[in-house]
Amino acid sequence: MYAADYWLTASECEEIGTNGREYLQAYKELATHCSASGKIRFPLYAKQHMLDHTFTDVFQHGQCYGFAVNPIAESVQMDEDHVGRTARLSRRVSPKLPAERTIDRYLVAVKQVWQTH
Repeated sequence: MYAADYWLTASECEEIGTNGREYLQAYKELATHCSASGKIRFPLYAKQHMLDHTFTDVFQHGQCYGFAVNPIAESVQMDEDHVGRTARLSRRVSPKLPAERTIDRYLVAVKQVWQTH
C-alpha cells in the first residue's frame, strides 16, 4: 500500500485485500493459541475489526469497479518519535498531576527547540 499510487489497480486491490485478510486471520490464530496456553500475547484490538472492513472494501471495489482508493491516502500515521519523547517527559513528573505537568514539560521542550532553530 505504501508503494502504490492513490488509485489502486484491480490486481493491487486483490493483493491488498487477500494479504490483509490473511494477516488478520493469522494474528487471530496466534491470539487464540496463546490464550489457550494461558499466555497473554497478541491482544485483539477493535482497530483490527476496522482493518478487516478496509481490506474487504478494497478487495470488493477492485472486483466491482477495477480500482479503489488506496487506504493509506485516508490514514494518519503515528509519529513514533513524538510518542517516545512524550512518554519520557511523562516519567519525570509528579504523579499528582501527570497530564498537566507533562504538557508543561512538553511546552518548555518545544520552546527550547523553537528558539534554537
